[in-house]
Amino acid sequence: MNITEDSLTPRFMGTAEATPQRPDPLVDILVAAAALLGRLPALGAWWNLDDWGLLGRAAGLIGGDGTLPARILSQRWYWDLTWPLLGLNADAHAIVRMLLHALAAVLVTRIAARAGLGSLGRLVAGLLVVASPLVFTPLYWAAGIQELLGAVLALAAVERWLAGGTRRNILLAIFLAALSMLAKEAGLGLPVFFVLMLMTGVGPRPADRAFAWGLCVLLTPVAIAEGMLLMQHFGTDAGEAYALGGPLQMGANLGRMGWWLVTPGPLLPPALSPLQATAGAMVFVLWGLWGVARYQQGSRLALLTFLAALISLVPALPLQRQLHPYLGYVALCAGAVALGSALPRRLKPRTPWLAGLALLGAAWAFLGMEVRLKQRDAQGLPADPVVRATALSWQSSRMLTNLPLEENQSLIFLQIPRTHRQLEMAGRMGPNWVAGTHLHESIGGAIGPRLVLRDRQTVRWVNALDKTPADALVLCEQGPGFKHWGRTPNAAFYAALASVGMGNFERARRDLVRGAVLNRKTVAFAFDPGQMVVRPEVVLARKEEFMDWTVGLLDGTASPQEVGGLQEMFLQLLSACTGQSMEELQAGSTVLIEEHTIRGSQPLVPEE
Repeated sequence: MNITEDSLTPRFMGTAEATPQRPDPLVDILVAAAALLGRLPALGAWWNLDDWGLLGRAAGLIGGDGTLPARILSQRWYWDLTWPLLGLNADAHAIVRMLLHALAAVLVTRIAARAGLGSLGRLVAGLLVVASPLVFTPLYWAAGIQELLGAVLALAAVERWLAGGTRRNILLAIFLAALSMLAKEAGLGLPVFFVLMLMTGVGPRPADRAFAWGLCVLLTPVAIAEGMLLMQHFGTDAGEAYALGGPLQMGANLGRMGWWLVTPGPLLPPALSPLQATAGAMVFVLWGLWGVARYQQGSRLALLTFLAALISLVPALPLQRQLHPYLGYVALCAGAVALGSALPRRLKPRTPWLAGLALLGAAWAFLGMEVRLKQRDAQGLPADPVVRATALSWQSSRMLTNLPLEENQSLIFLQIPRTHRQLEMAGRMGPNWVAGTHLHESIGGAIGPRLVLRDRQTVRWVNALDKTPADALVLCEQGPGFKHWGRTPNAAFYAALASVGMGNFERARRDLVRGAVLNRKTVAFAFDPGQMVVRPEVVLARKEEFMDWTVGLLDGTASPQEVGGLQEMFLQLLSACTGQSMEELQAGSTVLIEEHTIRGSQPLVPEE
């Protein structure tokens, strides 16, 4: 481990032959081309999930809370810059992500060159990043820009650190490291990693090491401050989305991440067996042992890549619910350099062989994208959660652009409570409470529709139509899509039938009253069986139960006039959707219509 005073960079490999290499433009071009060609299917992506919030904030639809945000570079500044330039052009944003991924792969080859790897080792290291299934989500999901920016900036910081030469490179490395921390938490450990490299004699020349130590000290408060912001903005207490576990959780997550890192794909299992998790943990154990053994032989590279991977994963390892493969992006890059170093430097394949390897890497990456996009679950929906959310969001966005909306007309998304807990929450929180269903989250609640419609309509999600404007257009959530119920007067009748079919009779009563309020002169129900969320035969099967329930209201909560009006209106609606006559529907039920009808002297809804 002899490092002379004149050395600009260390001899990572511990041999006289393994001096730092000049970056090879051919290797860089091949890796970049493979990264772009292999990820072309990312151009089919659309906005979904967190994307809408990031876009909505940049578009001014979401205000700040007055506090300093976490991940300000990747959650604020990037979107503030790209929104005026790219707007909702999803393909343009995807190209940016693809370019960043290609840049990350090229930076891996540059770092490998700084570490003394030959052309084959550098190419293989870059292609491992290019083809890994772990990078699918950051490329296909627009919010993945956070991971890509954080990784690219961290890799660029390390590359500049290893470049040596002048203090300008050290300053640039520290600046890039600070930006990486402001993009994603994988870079929070960079001050520690820089110190470890200084302690092992890697990086700046001896004359500049005191200067580098001082900058590392200055960089540390940035990491601490960003870490505190993350803890403040993301719920980490028990039961919250980003709840943190202890050492056992960290060990289990390390095993999961290890398995994901070495899985060639094309698919990554979301849930691992104990055997797979144990094997994944052994990946890090063997990597660490190899690093120690190589360090004792005079080579620092294996140990430093192991430490780099581990340090980048530390912020994610305590997570109980939010550990995802893509959080290992930086660790993947470190592992790629380590594996590339295992190839003999004496192997110097000619250009056609290098190009063939690059083509193979691109083909595997492309195949992995296509397989992931086409995989389906038992319901026929995309199996990958981000792909599924993209499909739901794209389908809804296309539907929104074709709606017959008038200027300033409100658009209401109705989510009918179906479970006991949802009914309880709706009763306690009011009509504006809705559950976070797959469809609701995929389109970003009301933010996605507002952006798609260019914020020309008032958009709301509700669980009841009690207070919706009379001229509002109502869409009812049903599974992976929406039912078109027309304006509120018509939608109230659809909602009443649905509530009866679900056994929620009190809600049905309110819906019938709301429909009567909005249909004073004439009861007009535009019925389409394809727009029902409960089949007409299910509603018909509950007819007698509902009629008897209305009679029970005579005990004190309703007058005979209201009960008679409820019954008449319900039977009229049921007749419209089943084709049965009023006489047929009245059979077998206690009916008050003959004495007190909605059109009698004491109507259900008093005339103004």
